[in-house]
Amino acid sequence: MGQELSIIEDAAANGEKPLEFCCQPLEKVYEYHSLYRSVCETFTLSSTQFEQIFGGAAGFSVWEKEQSDKADALELFAGLAIFAEGEFKRKLRFLFDLFDFNEARSLSTVDLEYMLVCISNSALKAYGRNGKVNNSEVAELVRKMAAGDQRRMIITRLLRCCVRTPEVRRFFEITGREFPEEAEAEQ
Repeated sequence: MGQELSIIEDAAANGEKPLEFCCQPLEKVYEYHSLYRSVCETFTLSSTQFEQIFGGAAGFSVWEKEQSDKADALELFAGLAIFAEGEFKRKLRFLFDLFDFNEARSLSTVDLEYMLVCISNSALKAYGRNGKVNNSEVAELVRKMAAGDQRRMIITRLLRCCVRTPEVRRFFEITGREFPEEAEAEQ
């Protein structure tokens, strides 16, 4: 995750901001996600579905996969959530629910890795950067966050892990997004 953070840090240091499309109120992201669930049956979006959900095609090309007329919905919504205006805990809840595929109210390490890859890919795109996320770095970060514990992670534990992980804190500092203090995570 170091390479992705450096790319985003360089962009932010140059005064660049994430795409305006990504910086909406979290409530709006919830609305979009509800529309997505009513329109789509898969984890991809066509440009037509994108227009139905977001009211236009502006922004679709950012998430489109290799001019395939398909975008990864999980990557898109991960980016919208992470850059949304709103409280970190609510963003984390949205992400948690988005990646809790079996609705077990817990995430496996594989789920967490996929969530972080989607967030990283989306962050690079939000800053107009190309890049490939290093999956082994992501897996190492998840192992570090979980402190070697391979059990499934519930939301309260994930919140504590995020707050205590320097790479996560650094991402939020670089992007200027709200991030809780460690004491808040214990509440």
